[in-house]
Amino acid sequence: METSEIKSTSYSVNKIKSYNQGSVKSNKPLIEIINLSKEFDGEIVLKEINLTIKENEFLTLLGPSGCGKTTILRILAGFVSPTT
Repeated sequence: METSEIKSTSYSVNKIKSYNQGSVKSNKPLIEIINLSKEFDGEIVLKEINLTIKENEFLTLLGPSGCGKTTILRILAGFVSPTT
């Protein structure tokens, strides 16, 4: 475990613990979504979504009910086909 110190003008020195941060060597894209759209019964539910998830990134899909989070995940998993 590595400890880093960050100095800030508005805060005193903070200690941040990071695990295996020194071993991260690559930041290549693992998943890229470009202009993803999806329609259900003529209603557009996703319109031109772009997303890049790089190696060693942590991602959270956050939004209100019905905004398309599950639809994006179902398309990535191959359960649903995108419109475009």
